[in-house]
Amino acid sequence: MTELADALEQMGLTRTEAKIYLFLLSRGSSPQGEITKGVQLHRRTVYDVLARLVEKGVLSSITKNNRLYYEAVRPERFREMLHERESALSTALPKLNAMFSAQSAKEQVKIFTGKHGLKAMFDDQIVEGKPLLIMGASPSAQSMLEYYFKAFDRRRAEKKIKAKIVIDRSLKGKFKRIPLAEVRYIPEEIGSVASTNIYGDKVAIIIWNELTPVAVLIESKPIADSYRKFFEVVWEKAK
Repeated sequence: MTELADALEQMGLTRTEAKIYLFLLSRGSSPQGEITKGVQLHRRTVYDVLARLVEKGVLSSITKNNRLYYEAVRPERFREMLHERESALSTALPKLNAMFSAQSAKEQVKIFTGKHGLKAMFDDQIVEGKPLLIMGASPSAQSMLEYYFKAFDRRRAEKKIKAKIVIDRSLKGKFKRIPLAEVRYIPEEIGSVASTNIYGDKVAIIIWNELTPVAVLIESKPIADSYRKFFEVVWEKAK
């Protein structure tokens, strides 16, 4: 009986509804009092469940000698219920997908921590495939993800993703030649301890903490456009 109850739950009944349906299926037409004794549940609970099962169309009721009797309908009814649910889902699914897409298009903020988190964030830049604008850098980045960045730059070059990079003069010569990238320098005093990567509609702000590096990824077209304009101002002043 447990397996049958499990199967009925998969088809949309609650555990209590399944218990009462199976009782009536094995017992046959019964009044509420006998059902309450048979399933050993509170009278009010049985009353409410019987009403729901009748509404779902898996029980029928009939009055005999001024007493209300309930009986289980043929099990084939559950096949019809599944078909009804599938039809309802087919009708609703396009609208649900549209709502999901609209929600996905809204601004999002994600946080990545640790080396593996940062790799996932940088992988997103390759997947996005948009030109990359970078402000700020840290020597720690190369030591933390030395082998990863070699693969990152190779994949970026393969996808022909160009990059513009602005870093402070103190780091000049500390970075090896970077493919498909233009590099300009700004004075040390206006450099940043964080680096900011702008691509597509996304802005990634990376804190290169050697113990636990952290990146905040903001997905918002207005914010990305604002950062992009600021980058272009800095780029024009850099040398």
